[in-house]
Amino acid sequence: MRVVKPETLLRVLYRKYYERFKPERIEGLKAREWAYIPFSEGSETMVRHIGVRSYDELRRLLAERVPKSVYYSTAYYVNPSASKMEEKGWIGADLVFDIDADHIPWARNKRYDEMLEIAKKEMIHLIENFIMEDFGFSERSLKITFSGGRGYHLKITEYEIRRLSASARKEIADYLYGSDIDLDMLISHIESGVYTDFGWPKRIYSFLEEAYKKYPNTRDWISKRFKERGVEISEDEVKAIETYANYLGLKALSSVRGSIKSVPRGEKRKAVEALVRLFRVEIDKVVTGDSKRLIRYPSSLHGKTGLYVKSLRSLDDLHEFNPLEDAVVLPSTEVRVLIKSFDRSSPMVRAINGVRIGEYEIELSEGVMSMPLYAAVFIYGLTRLISSVMILS
Repeated sequence: MRVVKPETLLRVLYRKYYERFKPERIEGLKAREWAYIPFSEGSETMVRHIGVRSYDELRRLLAERVPKSVYYSTAYYVNPSASKMEEKGWIGADLVFDIDADHIPWARNKRYDEMLEIAKKEMIHLIENFIMEDFGFSERSLKITFSGGRGYHLKITEYEIRRLSASARKEIADYLYGSDIDLDMLISHIESGVYTDFGWPKRIYSFLEEAYKKYPNTRDWISKRFKERGVEISEDEVKAIETYANYLGLKALSSVRGSIKSVPRGEKRKAVEALVRLFRVEIDKVVTGDSKRLIRYPSSLHGKTGLYVKSLRSLDDLHEFNPLEDAVVLPSTEVRVLIKSFDRSSPMVRAINGVRIGEYEIELSEGVMSMPLYAAVFIYGLTRLISSVMILS
């Protein structure tokens, strides 16, 4: 039996992984800036401004440096290894969207597996309802990646969008999040029927139309829709949406037009504002607006969880993907670990207790515990509660 520190074991595991590494192919390998975070006690300093000319060179680099995390730029450069950004020669950049449980209000205080499921649903919402329906991108244009942590990346590499300015990218992010929507103009479109076959007007109008059809159970239906998505709504907002839905529904009936009670502008705005909150996408707006961003490299390992940063080839793959099973690639060798004393009420302990990763269900207790190696890496990376690892053979 050998006893080792967790960080020492991690370095050994990651070295073995990168010695056998098969790098995933991406667009514009030579034009990307590469970066990594090394294994270094008490330091998370990123090593940047690296250029590689081939996948063999990338493989050798990672096997030699043994990184904790690996990144590459969303941007394409003339000279990606230049140490100053102004000397790199920006050519263009992929359009990138980042969905992370940390940015989704209703994912807070959830178990880790629940966070992952919420993040996946949010990525599906982004792709199906905005990227494909509103922006018109085909599924084959999309590069979907599980980040290895608590979320997903979506990358669009079409040549035509690479030259988008930072302000154009920010405008796209604002559209997805529903930022700075002109509520009065949106209300005008909804009531006139103009543009209600596209985008935000269609989304809001269709919801109100459906709500009207649910009478006399309109309020319950509205509350249920918000609850299913996890978005909070007040009773006043439910009432405002119901009132506005009934107004629009009755207005569409020419026989009763003259007797319809008007709805105050403030109530209409309250209803529409709540519906924007329901449908907006909880993206990290900074990532989308950044044309020189570094993101995790698919086929690498996440530095904290030990999970595989995995590309998903289609929407069907995304729907079926279970990261706590499908992204587990580290050995299942049984080890014994020494768990330090801990506070059971701490957020991360509560987040992972009861979670199943691979074939192991986490239930932390102080003292010596037996578990698969991949589970030990996951627990140590997220909690730092493991003080030593005993390797049995």
